[in-house]
Amino acid sequence: MKSVLNADKLKNHFIYSWWKYLIVLIAGTLGINFLYVVSEPRVPDNQKLEVIVCGSSLDLDFNVYMEQVCANEMPDILETDVTVIPDDETALQYLTVRIGTQGGDLYILPKKLFDTLSSNGALLPLENDKELLSILSAFNPEDFAWGTEANSRDIHLYGISLKYLSGLNSFFWLNDGYLAVLRYGKNLDNAVEFLHILARDMKTTP
Repeated sequence: MKSVLNADKLKNHFIYSWWKYLIVLIAGTLGINFLYVVSEPRVPDNQKLEVIVCGSSLDLDFNVYMEQVCANEMPDILETDVTVIPDDETALQYLTVRIGTQGGDLYILPKKLFDTLSSNGALLPLENDKELLSILSAFNPEDFAWGTEANSRDIHLYGISLKYLSGLNSFFWLNDGYLAVLRYGKNLDNAVEFLHILARDMKTTP
């Protein structure tokens, strides 16, 4: 004889089997999310720009500035991002992980972290960048952020102090900050181009 489904049996079924439906719901949701992530078009590395800042954000949104620059002057860049981390005891660990995965293109760092990363060879030498030096020609290059690489003992220009790029102080607060480019980034050409634009737009009036 077939069992007749009635209200009491249905109620008992849901009381004792609700967890099965929950598992199915969770699995279905995860499956849909996975398919979305896998199928979502990814922006190539050479069409993304990320600035990593170790400090604090101020009221002005730097990413809005980046988007405007890319729309007007770097149309190949489809995605911009600004990552701001606190200047605390976890900062070096975070930066080490990001640099190890070639994460970020430009870095704005406090003096201690800038010195650490430049001595480790993580930052791009800039002394032969004639366009950058031309943009900042009102200042003495010898006053810029030079450093010694630990292994080779070579001396290079690794960054520009924010005292020469005071426009950046409208976006971020750092104690003695420096702008630099990741040496082995995934989008080096565009990172250097954006560095030039930043130097042009943010340079201090002599």
